[in-house]
Amino acid sequence: MRLRVDLHTHTVYSDGHGTPMENALAAEERGLETVALTDHGPASPDGLTDRSFRRLVAEAREVEKLCSVRVYVGVEANIVSMSGEIDATPAMLSESDIVLAAIHNPHLILMNPGSAEELRRAIVHATIRCIENGEVQIIAHPVWILEQLRCYITAQEAEEIARVAADHNVGLELNARHLPRDFTLYQVAIRVGAPITFGSDAHAPEEVGRFKPLQKLAKRLGIEPQDVHPEELGIV
Repeated sequence: MRLRVDLHTHTVYSDGHGTPMENALAAEERGLETVALTDHGPASPDGLTDRSFRRLVAEAREVEKLCSVRVYVGVEANIVSMSGEIDATPAMLSESDIVLAAIHNPHLILMNPGSAEELRRAIVHATIRCIENGEVQIIAHPVWILEQLRCYITAQEAEEIARVAADHNVGLELNARHLPRDFTLYQVAIRVGAPITFGSDAHAPEEVGRFKPLQKLAKRLGIEPQDVHPEELGIV
């Protein structure tokens, strides 16, 4: 099955190299039905401000009128505390079509961890609390930061995250830019019925909708790649 929904791309409004129009046209050229413009939240370098976010929204609304693809606009927020808080402002939350969340800086979660195990547990806890807080529709590249820290998720932790994601209908993303090396979380997600979404994490127009690595990975997981349409995650 060909994937036609890309729910994670970046533009010049954060650290991407394409304009909203260029990303949308790239999606159209690749036969996508939907593309989401999800620039980084304020805690990231070059992240959105309320002012730049409103410009992004306005531009995206105009772009959608000129293209055949559905254009969602939102934010890839940073999880910034153990309690799962995100850096998206109230204006961003109220005006976004879609909100992704990810941990990019583990020191925002736990400043001085005593061990890799303590940091891993803190990251897992923050991820679960973020899902429970009910502000996001997708957890972006959920195991990437752990793999960067060389502290892999345990089977029990995978079960905890996947079950809360299933209970709250929050997608766990397979990310083309940060392909996971450990599949435990996704295998559990399949078993418990948590949504698995697909995102290119494009930082340039030519990367939008590039899903070939994800399709191969999905087959290794024993699943046929299948779009989770935004409406299924409560995104309208």
